Amino acid sequence: MNLRKKRLTLSLLGALMLIGCGSDSTSSAQESPKEADVIVATRIDDSTGFINALKADTAHQSTNGNGIEINPLANVFPYKGAIFMAESMMGDKIVKYVKDNETYQNAGVINTGEGSMPSNIIFADDTKAYAGLSNSGKLLVFNPSDMTKIKEIDLSAYALNANGNVDGNDTNPEPTSGVIRDGKLYMAMLQVDSFQTVKCQGKASVIVIDVATDVVLNHAMDDRTCSSARPVANLGIFMDEKKDIYVNNEAGFGFYPGLNSGILRIKNGEDTFDPDYYFSITDLPGLTMGNGQTSGFLIHHYAQNGKLYTALNFPSLYSNPIDYVNDKTFQPYILDIYNQTATKLDLPATNGWTTGIISYGDKVLFGLSALEGDGLYRYDPLTGEGDQTPYISTDGIPTYVINY
Repeated sequence: MNLRKKRLTLSLLGALMLIGCGSDSTSSAQESPKEADVIVATRIDDSTGFINALKADTAHQSTNGNGIEINPLANVFPYKGAIFMAESMMGDKIVKYVKDNETYQNAGVINTGEGSMPSNIIFADDTKAYAGLSNSGKLLVFNPSDMTKIKEIDLSAYALNANGNVDGNDTNPEPTSGVIRDGKLYMAMLQVDSFQTVKCQGKASVIVIDVATDVVLNHAMDDRTCSSARPVANLGIFMDEKKDIYVNNEAGFGFYPGLNSGILRIKNGEDTFDPDYYFSITDLPGLTMGNGQTSGFLIHHYAQNGKLYTALNFPSLYSNPIDYVNDKTFQPYILDIYNQTATKLDLPATNGWTTGIISYGDKVLFGLSALEGDGLYRYDPLTGEGDQTPYISTDGIPTYVINY
């Protein structure tokens, strides 16, 4: 692969790693938890970010004055009032924070192994959670209540080579994101040659694990697309109200011709991909941004009735050389996963660092870094109207937004 493409991949991979909450500090001052209802993380530069709790019902300027300083490549996962931070590319720890009056205190740390890249956490219950160790090809099973390790599940036997076989030299299937349904963990595998080049290895890949016993029940594979989900914040796999599971496949993030990104489905009651469903994102017709060709999407928020809010990336809009902070190549869209259509939203374009979409009352909130300003933008599904300037401005790029 040429140098420009390699730099492109590395820079984008960094931008794709959602930031999270936490550092090794022991406390943080935030808005009163009684008032805050949204957590917003911001990116200042490549090494500095902040996480803040705020109330999102009124317009205002949000600052980082009372936030926790973080590295902008870590990931955050809320669970029953606590906040868990996985260091991802920037370390080998999972840190738990709990509320103490109006601040958060460090409540435990798990070291996951040098270079292991703890990237996502899936909670089974109060005493059992799974953490994908994306750079070691393992799943860590731990107790989120007392932050103790239970075991590790070795997934090396399920790594695919370029031909989609499991007998190659690659022993890391890159566990990404997961969802639990009916006592089974459906864990998506990125299956790339390396995190430096992120070239697809063969097929879409989801490993099905029995939560009670941690035994692998099946390895679902599909050659219609590849690179299943992403190793951050459980993005890329979700379940609808019918209990059908949908898996977004990035297919080498658009860097390799001939690899098509798209969504696959594992129907309720099944442990294999539905042969009758494939929503191709690469081949979406009627797109009006850039040259009309999207490489896929990196974020999503499922809002029921088949409606998936996201932002499609249009590589033809990148500058030369590429500027991942200032290039506004991602346009908010709503995807109808049932009818396989895409509708452009009345919101400004943003960059790849902005990664938060949530439902908030009767609105959908997007964290955007647009030419019109950095912050939270509202979209009204009833009227189809969206903010053209941020109603809540942030100090820095809003890289992560979650309901508090």
